[in-house]
Amino acid sequence: MCRAWSVFAVVSVTLVGCDLLGEGVDVAGVIGSQYVSLEFDEGSGLGSTLVAEAEVTPERFLPNVQERVGRPATSVDLLRVRLEAGTGATGVTAWSEVFSGPLTVTIEPANGSPLTVAMATLVSGLGAIEGEVTSSRESLDTLPDIAAGRFSVKVSGESARTSGASFTLPVRAELEFVYF
Repeated sequence: MCRAWSVFAVVSVTLVGCDLLGEGVDVAGVIGSQYVSLEFDEGSGLGSTLVAEAEVTPERFLPNVQERVGRPATSVDLLRVRLEAGTGATGVTAWSEVFSGPLTVTIEPANGSPLTVAMATLVSGLGAIEGEVTSSRESLDTLPDIAAGRFSVKVSGESARTSGASFTLPVRAELEFVYF
């Protein structure tokens, strides 16, 4: 069973002009963080994989950035993915008590194939996890629903739990985008 939670508001907006391509090509965009709340529990399993998913809608996709820029995004790039354990965790005191290995962060556009955008290695306790971004601006641009804010964020990982073990692990995912 997957549980979806509402998307939180953008809290970070920065105008940036920089050499993002590393080839002397200057691009300008606005950086904004999209927060998504997910929850894992004993019902999140799909076989031995735990999955949690939350939907992002155009109205909730970087609204402050859209307002500041005054138009929908024509392109986006993903700079950073961070996963934090939320308050209210029960029956778990460490990521490794829930997952047996790295977490996969996937964006699933309304139309098109899912795209793995980050891999996250577990840390001790319930500390914040910085994911390694595996997608590129080009790969995100092949799926226009992402720039339009019509997608779901899915976090999954292999379970370390034994059957019948009750737990709840709220997770807040931050996806930091450059909005072009």
